[in-house]
Amino acid sequence: MKKFVIGVILFSSIFFFFSVPEAKAFDPVTMGIAAQFAVMALEKASPYIIRGLANAGRDCLYIGQDMIDFGRLPLGMFQASFLMPFGYFPAGAKNILKGTIAPCKMMVHILVLPIMLCGVNVNI
Repeated sequence: MKKFVIGVILFSSIFFFFSVPEAKAFDPVTMGIAAQFAVMALEKASPYIIRGLANAGRDCLYIGQDMIDFGRLPLGMFQASFLMPFGYFPAGAKNILKGTIAPCKMMVHILVLPIMLCGVNVNI
């Protein structure tokens, strides 16, 4: 174990002492030529970028809705226990169920977010 730790320290010190040299700036002529190609690539890719951002925005709204549904669990517990004599038990049970499912739905929406950023519309 001691040899392993010493080996890791020596190996990581290589990256510390021999870092990558800093990048040099392009000359203005090269940047001017490259900018034209970058603008053409952006014009061709912009519909796909917009579609991906729209899908991701929609998914973020679903994530926000799931975060709000987290609050249904304590509300449902309150309704099912203290407000049961006043007829709130069915609403409380429904809120408990929705509040229990909300973390799973949120996890799925968070895991699908990178896929939706790529422009794939996943309806969940």
